[in-house]
Amino acid sequence: MSAYNEWSHSVGMEFFHQPACGFDLDVAASAGIPDVPEIESLVLPSIDEARQLSGGVHLGQHNLFSSEIGARLGFATSLTMAQLLEDCKSQYAVRQESLVDW
Repeated sequence: MSAYNEWSHSVGMEFFHQPACGFDLDVAASAGIPDVPEIESLVLPSIDEARQLSGGVHLGQHNLFSSEIGARLGFATSLTMAQLLEDCKSQYAVRQESLVDW
């Protein structure tokens, strides 16, 4: 992951990455590597899991921890505003600074 981060800097970009997705690795340690670590409500449904990732983000001295909010299995087109607000509150509880609704 460090190689991707360094490459993105060499071409004038920042590296956004969801360290909890698709890899068998220590997500807390990996969360400190990307410029902007991300999670999403679909992959990390519990506050405890999100806090595990958040710890690595803050130990890596990052000021931004991003989340794709509002993703839930089976609710692709029927997520209510109450459910979206619930997701926002749980992400805020783990110090999410950027909530992105796709």
